[in-house]
Amino acid sequence: LMDIFSLPDVFLRKLMKNVEIKDRLRLRLTCRSFNNLVANTHAGYFDSAGLHIYENTFTVCIGDAKFKVPFTAEAIELFILLRSRIFNGIALKHFLYWLNGNIFPLEEYREFTNNFNVEELSISVSRENELVK
Repeated sequence: LMDIFSLPDVFLRKLMKNVEIKDRLRLRLTCRSFNNLVANTHAGYFDSAGLHIYENTFTVCIGDAKFKVPFTAEAIELFILLRSRIFNGIALKHFLYWLNGNIFPLEEYREFTNNFNVEELSISVSRENELVK
């Protein structure tokens, strides 16, 4: 039986870049050491991700993982905390921010996307008046 934590730090970081977001969530629940490893490593590269606020739901999609929480200040705060526990950075080819009448406050948006490396950013609006906001 091998102790994975005896591997060089560089190897562990490279290994964690290949772990899917859903698996990172499961892995961090295994033990405190895995929790720290997951939180302190980069999530890797994903082709797409998005943030969608519709009616009373806040949805985040990263790769094939989708997370939904109620659109309340408390839920968003907990979601930002969770994000910090599953990776310390992520690289994205394309990030889409959908606006559907609800506006995600800029400060919370900045906090949520902290350490995101995004090549392309798109903002999609459903109503003309959202262009003014």
